[in-house]
Amino acid sequence: MQAASIVFVPNRQLPSVLDGLAQFNGVQISPLILIVEDHPFLAPHIHPRQLLCDAGLTAIEPCNAMELEFMGHAAGRLASCTPWIARLGSVSRGIEQ
Repeated sequence: MQAASIVFVPNRQLPSVLDGLAQFNGVQISPLILIVEDHPFLAPHIHPRQLLCDAGLTAIEPCNAMELEFMGHAAGRLASCTPWIARLGSVSRGIEQ
């Protein structure tokens, strides 16, 4: 099982990242986890959950900072066990520290 690569994607860059990933449709690449920032005040016109759903990608959304580590491990296992292009974690700026 190959370890997953982790990439942080700022909210405003998500549409262009998804366009780039669409070029690999149907191609097996290394496991990939995108940690997507959800910042509604900075980019209110971008809705990460909807964009990920439209792209056919799985979103794992922690409710708080305590769940973040668990969700990261779960995303890593999902990404490493599937031939698909990506499994995504969506991180909200509203998570309490």
